[in-house]
Amino acid sequence: MAGFKRQHLRLSGISRVVKSHPPFPDSLLFMNSADAPLDVRALIARGEVETHFQPITSIRRQNVLGLEALARGRRDGSLVSPGELFEQAHAQNLTSDLDLLCRNIALSSFSPLGTAQDGLMLFVNMHPITTQLGDHVGELERTVREAGLEPNRVVIELLEVAFDAPEKALQLVHRLRSAGFLIALDDVGVGHSNLDRIAQIRPDILKADRSLLDGIDTDYVKREVFKSLVVLSERIGGWIIAEGIETQAQALAVLELGGDLMQGFYFARPAPLKDEELPSLERVNECGRAFKEQTLGRILSNRRRYGARIETLTSLLDTLRRAPVSEFEPLLRERSSEFPRIESACILDDRGEQVCDTVLFSPAPLAQRKSVMFAPPARGTDHSFKEYFYLLSEARLNPFVTETYVPLPSGDLCVTLTTFVRCALGDNYVLVVHFKAELEELCQTDRRNGRDQNEPLN
Repeated sequence: MAGFKRQHLRLSGISRVVKSHPPFPDSLLFMNSADAPLDVRALIARGEVETHFQPITSIRRQNVLGLEALARGRRDGSLVSPGELFEQAHAQNLTSDLDLLCRNIALSSFSPLGTAQDGLMLFVNMHPITTQLGDHVGELERTVREAGLEPNRVVIELLEVAFDAPEKALQLVHRLRSAGFLIALDDVGVGHSNLDRIAQIRPDILKADRSLLDGIDTDYVKREVFKSLVVLSERIGGWIIAEGIETQAQALAVLELGGDLMQGFYFARPAPLKDEELPSLERVNECGRAFKEQTLGRILSNRRRYGARIETLTSLLDTLRRAPVSEFEPLLRERSSEFPRIESACILDDRGEQVCDTVLFSPAPLAQRKSVMFAPPARGTDHSFKEYFYLLSEARLNPFVTETYVPLPSGDLCVTLTTFVRCALGDNYVLVVHFKAELEELCQTDRRNGRDQNEPLN
């Protein structure tokens, strides 16, 4: 039973309202009913379920795109937790009945605002058990139309656990889509999350789980995972929604990584609708202003950083220019202690072959277990298929600047700059300099090879 409770807290119209680190005890939110079994059949008969709504916001559009319906059980005037409600329904074999009631009440509660606000979307969850039972799509479509809505304004959120019975789940997705409903894959990035689910159902919307967003403003790996989901959603013609946003720092990180649609306590807690009014946009506007300021600041910072790197590159060129090839490596070693922001450097010939050993300036310590994966390339190493060589030499992007990545010398995150250097005999070579990436660069999504960052070196 405990396993069921953990797996099925996100249900039709039911969402986890208690976070992993709640701001106040559960007892202040929900009635403790551990010693008083809940009569779910009676609760359904009396319709003692109410719907609270949490906005899904767009920072770039500065609006509320939709509302997610989150059900609350009621008993003797007190709230019954979603977990308790559906755990008891499961034990009494009433899950599907409760699931249907939650959806119907969500639709009737949303209807006045939904008919008044053209284009506002309703997000409702569908319980995994429901996906494995009979065809509820026809009944759902009738209920939606009776509420004055079109199916294309209703998003059905499916848990990935629903695909434990993949044939039935895929049949359901096909019927929902044929009826005009939009499909969202919920809790992406946690639990049963598998990329093959996305390929199977081709959802219109991905909802990134709160566990992936927790700490995204400081965790480089989570940033990269979320950024990949953003790109994936764009490539398949869908949206991605970041769930569980609780701080402005998280929201700004999502925007930096290419996301836009968000949901969480930072913007608004779930609450009943009032007088057909949309939730306040105060936090949305606040976040938009902060992101605009941060973006302008980042552009200035990028320019300063780029200027400093070009200055360093020019200084090294001045040292190497007109020297014989045999002196390139000793000259780089002489200056290696002057530039703590450089990880390493090397020289290539016009075919992309390394003409001297890699010179380590100030590399980060490398874990012993990764010593086979990463090692400084030696004289004779072929770089001809590296972007920083062939895009410099063939596309004439001089200097060429890479995205943040992990090069071979030390396995540390770097940004590589390359440019031409002419030796004493007049032959052209390529100077490759790996600069240590700064924290600010790790969450940026733009390629840094725009013309504004590729001014020619004198």
